[in-house]
Parts: sequence; structure tokens; C-alpha cells
Amino acid sequence: AATPGLLRAVVMTRDDSSGGWLPLGGGGLSCVTVFKVIHQEENSCADFLIHGERLRDKTVVLECTLKKDLIYNKVTPTFHHWKIDDKKFGLTFQSPADARAFDRGIRRAVEDISQGCPPLHSDAEVAEDGFQVSVLALYQSHNLEQMTVD
Repeated sequence: AATPGLLRAVVMTRDDSSGGWLPLGGGGLSCVTVFKVIHQEENSCADFLIHGERLRDKTVVLECTLKKDLIYNKVTPTFHHWKIDDKKFGLTFQSPADARAFDRGIRRAVEDISQGCPPLHSDAEVAEDGFQVSVLALYQSHNLEQMTVD
């Protein structure tokens, strides 16, 4: 079973000249997560961010903000790719379970975005909505909550 919050994948980028996919930043497995970014200002929407950090050297190889018009394709059980604006990203997952968990995180984030800015949740509501929300020490200064899927 996939460890919650530790979804492993190789981050890929589209090479339009060859029409193929290449490992981004020299390849290697990364830990990929969907983050919810809470802003301090009142009445501002939360942003959702896809973050990928290469395991071997902690290099951030993927960071992109999700948008409502995201086009997300599940090509195989372990290869998914998406397009935001003109940028195309892909992930080759270690296992179909990791891929499914990531897909659930993406769907949930896009649902939140498409509903517009919800009223501020109480902590109890956030805990019930299928995401485990925990603040990652590394990101505390940015008010990021790490969202993982069981």
C-alpha cells in the first residue's frame, strides 16, 4: 500500500520536437504532493500546488499551480500527464496505487477550485473531507498545508 503523502514518481516533461516525454531535470524518483496554500488575507481563495521533490538530492523538480481548466489525462495506470496554459507535465508512478491516490488529490483540488472561494472551514470540517491535513515544517513559513490521500 502507498504510504499516505509519499507518492513516488518520475517527473516528465513533453518534448514537442520529438513528440515524446523526457525525465525532467535529469530524472530520478521524486516525492510528489498536492498542496493547499492558505493565504492570510481574508476572503482570498486558497491555491493548490503540485510539488515534486527529487528524493536523492531534495531538488524541487516540479512546482505548478493548479487551475480550473486543467486538462488531466490518465494514459496508463502508472503514467498521467496534464496541461496548464502551454506547459505539459507528466508523472511516471511507482505503482498504480500511487497514481490513483495522486489522481484523487488532483480531482479534489480541481473540485475545490471550480466551486470558487468557499467560506472558511472550521478545522473539524477540513478533517472530514478525505484529506489528511498536516502542516509540513519545511513549508510553515508559506502557510502550506500538505494534503495526502489515504
